[in-house]
Amino acid sequence: MAQGLRHPGLDALRRAAAELGAREGWLTRPPGSWLPEEEPGLPA
Repeated sequence: MAQGLRHPGLDALRRAAAELGAREGWLTRPPGSWLPEEEPGLPA
């Protein structure tokens, strides 16, 4: 993270978004999705 951009509220927001996303499966590709398959070596 860039220097000077630290704030407890932003840290809490990032944690909450990560927890909610994991719990709700936001990054899981739905069946029959038009999205391309992941390519090896590239971030998901």
